[in-house]
Amino acid sequence: MQTTKILTALMIGFVGFWGFTQFGDSQARHILVTDTAAYVMDNGMIAVTFSVENNGAPDRILSARSGRTEAQIQQLNDEKSIVVPLGNSQLSLESAHIQLASDETPPETGTLLPLTMTLESKKTINAFIRVAESGKTPALHGTMLHGAMQIDMGDPPPEVTVDVSPSDAGWVLSIDTQNFEFDRDAVDGNHVPGMGHGHLYVGGTKIGRVYQNTVTVGELPKGKHLVRVTLNTNNHISYVNDGKFVSATAVIEVD
Repeated sequence: MQTTKILTALMIGFVGFWGFTQFGDSQARHILVTDTAAYVMDNGMIAVTFSVENNGAPDRILSARSGRTEAQIQQLNDEKSIVVPLGNSQLSLESAHIQLASDETPPETGTLLPLTMTLESKKTINAFIRVAESGKTPALHGTMLHGAMQIDMGDPPPEVTVDVSPSDAGWVLSIDTQNFEFDRDAVDGNHVPGMGHGHLYVGGTKIGRVYQNTVTVGELPKGKHLVRVTLNTNNHISYVNDGKFVSATAVIEVD
């Protein structure tokens, strides 16, 4: 009789464990979140940024929350989600990121804020975001959110175009520039007219910097994706000509 009870308990435990591993674990374990930071902004909101490494299928962040507090997805366009392509991408203050409402008393430096993000695949990403030191908010260097600073453009001013083609690894971007030279070694250095690097965005998500004329973007979720390449100085200020950012766009459509 005692042996029967033990076997029954073991069977129930096994079934419960199997059910948890098959249905109860919704964590997106193929997505790694690093370099997390939360910045208390002048308007009282908390801006959340981090780097993403996706080693699985492409996805989208549809919503986020910290505890019981619903977060807001901040985009540079009309999209309501954040693309998570295969490979590396970033949430940054100059591109798509997440904002949280702050209490009357802002969180102290070093505080870990829990953040749960829900993906289009129904999986979740759980992370703890460390509050950055007050006054350490990164400079935006004249990005899309806050206009552009006046710089020496060079004569004639830089121009850029971009073409997209599919590849086995995702998508290949062919970037053609005029009156502009990519210079990886000069990044973070002084401004030199007609030189610098690019910033690459897909649907508002920052993929990273561009230092050459050919760049690969990893697989993307289904739908249309606006690809944008901007030209930036060595010290990351956006080039602007006649009041418009020196940039090029293309559309990727994934069936």
